[in-house]
Amino acid sequence: MSINKKGVSTIVSTVLILLITVSAIAIISTILIPYVKKSLSSTDCFKTMGELKIVREKSCFNLTSAETKVTIQRENINITSIYVSASGISDSETIVKFDSDIPKSGGGQKLYVYNFPANKVSVGAVVNSKNCDISDSAELEECS
Repeated sequence: MSINKKGVSTIVSTVLILLITVSAIAIISTILIPYVKKSLSSTDCFKTMGELKIVREKSCFNLTSAETKVTIQRENINITSIYVSASGISDSETIVKFDSDIPKSGGGQKLYVYNFPANKVSVGAVVNSKNCDISDSAELEECS
């Protein structure tokens, strides 16, 4: 009785190729999946661009009372909080305030009052604890 060893070696080589392929897929997926998830999370900030707006007609600064009033409108975006950056009249001071009390989604507006006279303000979104780029900027007029 003789065993056909050529048939056995074909089966062994096929099984080895399958094992190598499965191992390669497992290794590549452990590297690739976290990278893709990280790349997809950066698109969240892209969706906020232009969706937070400073309502210029309802925003102004008052030198006498040393305060700035900024009305912000939120469109239909999912955010956790906002940040407002304000530059003083002399450009020597800049403050950044974070606020989780945000306008309602879908066109909601909210007035923020800061004890700091600023003629330039910018607003941006915070998504998943990440500060996104500035969504809108405005130069404010003095309150009448």
